[in-house]
Amino acid sequence: MKRAGAWVVTGILLSALLSACGDGEPVSDLKFSEVRKAKDGGPDALRSYVEEVRGKKVRWSGTVTEARKEHGDDYMEVAFLLVDVDAKGEGSPDADVIFEIKPSQVDELPAGQNVTFVGAIRELARRGDGTMLMLEVDEVGKSKSGG
Repeated sequence: MKRAGAWVVTGILLSALLSACGDGEPVSDLKFSEVRKAKDGGPDALRSYVEEVRGKKVRWSGTVTEARKEHGDDYMEVAFLLVDVDAKGEGSPDADVIFEIKPSQVDELPAGQNVTFVGAIRELARRGDGTMLMLEVDEVGKSKSGG
């Protein structure tokens, strides 16, 4: 009887773990140009738009503007990738999105590298006088062309 109880507890824990590992959200067809339109409407329009699309999973491509390592909580090393997602000739060459990557990926994804990534929109992040989208990325890889 104890063994059956242990299997039930194991099954519950496994189920919880699997549901936490991915929300199963399908990749939306949201284009970054739609975010750019909201951004061009000013800070309030962008903030409102991000609230509407928060949690949507996107697949976008762009050009790395910066890959950096930092020390986070408890001096744990963390790394971030900043990417310009604008289509050629649109917006500015500055980063539009930021997301966490593995510290080992920093050297593999230098500035100028084209990347494609899949992730969920989480919030706005301020950097200097600019605003970027913060994503929670499931996958990132090199691509032939950005934008």
